[in-house]
Amino acid sequence: MTYTRQSIAEPPRFSTGESGIKIRLLIALLLLVGFSLVFYSGGSALAETPAFSENDVLFQLDTQRTVNDITYYGGLHYRTKVHPIFVLMVNPVGELFQRITGDPELAATLLSSILGAAGITLFFLLASTFLTSLSTAFLLAVFFGVTASQSLLSIIPGTSSLAVCSLMVTLLVFAYSLRRKTVPLIPWILAGVFSLGVTTTNVAQTGICFLLASLAARGESPRFQWSNVVIFIAAVLGITAALSLIQKWIYPTSVLFFLPEAYSEDVHYASLLIFQIPGDILRQLFQNIFAVNIFAPVPVAFEMEGRSLQALSFASASQYTVFGLAGLILWFSLWLTGLAGFIRGTITKHARLVLEHRFFLTGLSVCLLFNLVFHSFYGVDPNGTIEYFLYSGNFTLLVIGMFTVLSGLPRRSMNAFLVALIICAAANNAEVLRQIIALYAGQM
Repeated sequence: MTYTRQSIAEPPRFSTGESGIKIRLLIALLLLVGFSLVFYSGGSALAETPAFSENDVLFQLDTQRTVNDITYYGGLHYRTKVHPIFVLMVNPVGELFQRITGDPELAATLLSSILGAAGITLFFLLASTFLTSLSTAFLLAVFFGVTASQSLLSIIPGTSSLAVCSLMVTLLVFAYSLRRKTVPLIPWILAGVFSLGVTTTNVAQTGICFLLASLAARGESPRFQWSNVVIFIAAVLGITAALSLIQKWIYPTSVLFFLPEAYSEDVHYASLLIFQIPGDILRQLFQNIFAVNIFAPVPVAFEMEGRSLQALSFASASQYTVFGLAGLILWFSLWLTGLAGFIRGTITKHARLVLEHRFFLTGLSVCLLFNLVFHSFYGVDPNGTIEYFLYSGNFTLLVIGMFTVLSGLPRRSMNAFLVALIICAAANNAEVLRQIIALYAGQM
């Protein structure tokens, strides 16, 4: 496979001018509407089964709790301690959808589907700032949309679909700052409030990108604007805390995230088993970051104590469909080809385009490293239970983003391979969803 430079650093040929903007907006609208319909179709089929009626059965996702957070004003909104203003952001719209549909689970599925599609749309806007080919940017966004992580976590009501949107906003502001060589504080603060407001730990990724953008904007100057960092941290925490207080006033059962006792429950989701069984935990981490979140295996069903429904897990799953196996082989082959080409290009000084985006690539890499280190401890129960898939929305976009920057294939070859990846991922993950629906339909 011949490695040639991907034209990724130059301004998109359709990014300027009224016609170019219209084309991008039209594609973005197509992605938003199309994936909203696809996700809602799958989610509503799953909602007709009892799958959403209990927490933890679907890959340890708190599905029923999230349905209540989204659609029921008077619900017990206690998980706002780690999702600080999630209820404030989604409940007003969720209540409206619940009144329209007359079904809380359908209403939550509808909102989750729209947010999942919005994340894909934002990914297209990001990819189109790096790629001169809108067709490649479109196919990359579609591929992101049919990954197991983005599709299943958009179909099943949860916090992930909104978390992806918040992280995509961070990456868009990051890309804008690097291109303009400036760090506009207001957009960065809003991005920080968004990421922190959905999930507390995700603000670390916004902080990483903010620091790297500040370093890039410094240029040759030896002075670093630490005052901007202080303003950023104080503003993000202050605004989110104020919104949390407003949420507490509107929703009395919500919990303030800035109180120390708010995190007492989450201690039980962390352990030091990484020092006892590092091989098992690292294997699970890398599988979920680079494989399971893209092409899902057939999940394992098991009886769960305290639940009337069978639970599903990817942790010990190893059976793949034919499409899943073919997709994994192609996926890893493209990664190895891209990395080999990048290394060869670096040695021969032909990696100019990638090196121009070294800060962006570094940001994605450090964010991914943060997830690796963090989930080496968090998400691993002391009894050894591991289910990383529910966190995959936080890192799948990073992996696809790195693939976008590092890929060195010519446009036509890249598009052909992306079509093949999309077919494999869509067919595999649709079959996995079909089996999930069939399982719970049989338990009605």
